[in-house]
Amino acid sequence: MTQQPSRTPPLRPASLAKPVFPDSGTSLPGSEPGLPSRVLPGQLDGGAAQPLSLRRERACVWRIFLPDFAATALQARLRSWLDAGEIARLERCRAPRHARQFLLGRAILRRLLGAFLDCEPAAVALARDEHGKPQLDPPGQSVDLHFSVSHSGDWVYLALARGMRPGVDIERIDKDTDCLAIAARFFSAREQAALAQSGAVVRDFYRCWVRKESFLKACAGGLGFGLDRFSVVVGEHPAPAPIVVDTPPGPGMPAQAWFNHHLAAPTGYVAALALPGARSCLSAMPFPGHTG
Repeated sequence: MTQQPSRTPPLRPASLAKPVFPDSGTSLPGSEPGLPSRVLPGQLDGGAAQPLSLRRERACVWRIFLPDFAATALQARLRSWLDAGEIARLERCRAPRHARQFLLGRAILRRLLGAFLDCEPAAVALARDEHGKPQLDPPGQSVDLHFSVSHSGDWVYLALARGMRPGVDIERIDKDTDCLAIAARFFSAREQAALAQSGAVVRDFYRCWVRKESFLKACAGGLGFGLDRFSVVVGEHPAPAPIVVDTPPGPGMPAQAWFNHHLAAPTGYVAALALPGARSCLSAMPFPGHTG
C-alpha cells in the first residue's frame, strides 16, 4: 500500500504470497468480459512502433502477462531500452518475478511513450518527481502525457492518460485475507458498513482495496489524511463511481472531483482506475505494432 504521511508501516493484502486461482491467458473461465488490450511479444518485433494519439481527458489501459515474455532473448532486448538507473533498480530485485514485473512494466511503458512521442523506447527521457514517482522529463512534455503502472502475480496493468494523472491498481485475490480486520483499520465507516452487508466479502474487499489504491496513486504525493477519510463504492459499479472525500483536502490533494472506473481483470484478480474530472473517460486502444 502507498505509505501514508504518518509513517505507519503499510499493510497490504497477502496477495503476492501464493496464487489461489489459476493464472492463464485471455480465455480463462470466469474472466470478466471487456479485458484491457493484451500486449503480445510479436508486437515488440521489428522497427519503431506505429504512432499513437490520444485525446485530452482520455485514458487507456493495457495488460501484460508475464509468461508471454519468458524468452531470454526478448527480455534482453527489453532491458536494452532501460536507462542506467532503471537497470540498477532491476538488478536490486531479489525475486525473479519482481524483476520481470519491473522489466516488463518499464520497458513496455517506454514503448508506448515512444509511440506517442515519435521516438525509440530507449530515447524516452524519464525522471522522478518529488515523491519518487517516474514521470516524463520534462513533466508531461508538450503532449501532457501521464501514466501509472501496477503489478500483482503474473499480471501488469499499465495506464496512460493525456491531460490528467491516472492511477491504476491490480491485485490478486487471496481468499485467506482477514478482510474485516484490515477494513476496520483502513476503510471508512461507510465502506466498513457496506462490506459487513456484502454477500461476497472477499471479492468486495479487494474491489474496495484497488479502488482506494488507484486513487492514492493518482494523487501523486498521496493524501494529507488517512485512508479512512475518503470512501469508494463497495461492490459492483459498471459506470464511473464518484470518490467521496469526507474531510477537506490536505496539502497536495487536487480539488477536483475524482472517479473510479471499473477495469475487467483476469480470473482471480480485481483492478480499478482512478481519474479526475467528470468528463474524463476510459478509451479502448490496441497496443501499437511496429512499422516494419
